[in-house]
This record gives sequence, C-alpha cells and structure tokens, in this order.
Amino acid sequence: MLWALLGLAAVIYTTGCLVPLGIPASRVEGGYAAQGGANLRVGTHVVGYRRDPNARWDLGAGYSLTTVTRDAMTTHANGVYLEGSYLHRLDDHTRLSIGPGMNLMFRDSSEDMVPVAYVRAGVELYTPMVAAVSSSDKCGVAAGTWFGQAAIGAYVDVEKPIGESGVAAVIGVSGRLPAFGGAAIVIPYCK
Repeated sequence: MLWALLGLAAVIYTTGCLVPLGIPASRVEGGYAAQGGANLRVGTHVVGYRRDPNARWDLGAGYSLTTVTRDAMTTHANGVYLEGSYLHRLDDHTRLSIGPGMNLMFRDSSEDMVPVAYVRAGVELYTPMVAAVSSSDKCGVAAGTWFGQAAIGAYVDVEKPIGESGVAAVIGVSGRLPAFGGAAIVIPYCK
C-alpha cells in the first residue's frame, strides 16, 4: 500500500502539482464611529467551524484597523483583537450575540500600543452548512468542502481606550464564511 501511494505521489509530482487548499472560517465586519472614523475587523471565530445551530458561545481573534483615532496627531491605528461572546438563538436562523473584546492597537507606524476594551452586541442571520464543490478544466482539477456556518448581520459596540479619556460607539455590518478544505491538481505550463 505504501509503495502504491509513493508511486501515485511520484506520478502527480512529475506530471502536475498537488496543491492543498484551505480557508479558515472567517468573520469580516466593517463599522462607522460617530466621531467620523471607520473600523474594520477580520478574523477567525470558533462558531464558524461548527455546524451546531444551538451553539451558545464564540471565541475569535484577528486583525483590527481604525482609520480615525482619538489622538489628533495620528490618522489610524491597527493591531489585533480577541473577543468572546454569548450566543442566544431567537429562531431557526437568527441569533443575538453579546460579549467583551480587547483590541491591542498600534498608532500609525509608531510602537505606541494602546489597549482598547469594548463590548459588542450583534444580530445575525445564519445557516449551518456542508457543501461539496468541484471544478475541472484541461489544466487541472480542484475539489473540496465548505463546512461550518455562513452568516450576515449587524452589530454595535462601545469602545474605551484603557488609560485614556474618551469613548466611541461603532455601528456596522458583519459577514461570516464557513471553513473550506480541499485540494487541487494543476498541470504546470498548461495553456
């Protein structure tokens, strides 16, 4: 059996390229603060990998960007966020979420890090899913599966820089993509 797998790998290697494909479950959200700034968060969240419609909690982490900060000398801040939330199911495809989060933001290109605590509340229309997909043409073939939860929603959060004055309220929209796993065989130099 091992020799058959090694032989298949050698054939694929000499005649084409085997490329693993993977996309983590992702949440993207964009919002607008009353002070005139835009907020963006892109990350991966545990609930996006689950097909259980009765999930009660979510944890996530990712990249965060704010275009206008409370400091008049800086134009933007970026960093990472960590967030947890409690999920309350309203019906078959709607849920509320509420929970705390923390942004670790760096202003402009400086090394000045500002932790920003926030509380986020949101509503989502969601659906658990598993969908197999495949594609082929004369230069290769790809196959894989989307699995987890897809969603679209709206949120509001209240942010407070730790150790600084000021509070910001942000309102925005969010979307989730389920995770994807698969592989492709590509024939090099094919036209």
